[in-house]
Amino acid sequence: MRLSTVLLASAAGVVLLSHAHARGAGVCKPGADDDVVRSLPRALVPQAEQVFSLHEMPAEQVRRSTVVRCMDGHLLACDRGANLPCGKANTSRSLKGGNAWCRQNPDSDFIPAYITGHDTIYEWRCKHGAPVPAATVESVDARGFIAQYWKPLE
Repeated sequence: MRLSTVLLASAAGVVLLSHAHARGAGVCKPGADDDVVRSLPRALVPQAEQVFSLHEMPAEQVRRSTVVRCMDGHLLACDRGANLPCGKANTSRSLKGGNAWCRQNPDSDFIPAYITGHDTIYEWRCKHGAPVPAATVESVDARGFIAQYWKPLE
C-alpha cells in the first residue's frame, strides 16, 4: 500500500512538472532577460507546433529547428525555418560584403541576401558603387532580435 502511494505521488509530480515545463514555467526567471539562444526543450514541442503551425513536421525536427530565449521573464521561441535568423539582428549601416557587388553593379537597386545576410534589418542597394541601406525592413525588439520571428510560448 505504501509503495503504491509513493508511486502515485511520484507520477502526479511528473505530470505537474511536465505541465509546468509545457507552459514555460521555470525556464525564465520573472522579469529576467537572457539573450542566449537555446535549444527547445522537448516538453515545449507541442507549444512550438501550435505557435508556428508545424503540425505536419515530425516532433524531433520541430525541436531541432526551434530555439528559445527569455525577455522580460517571458519565454520566446523562434523557428529557423527557411533562412530565418534567430540570432541578434545585424543593425550595422555599413556592409563590407557589399563593396565588391557595388563595384560591379554601381547603381544596383538591390544587393542580394547571399551578400547582405539574412540577419540585416535593411534592404540594401548600391549608390555610386557603394552599399547603402535603402530602407529599414525589419523591426528589432528591445533585446536586439528581429521581432517578427520571436513568438511567446507561454
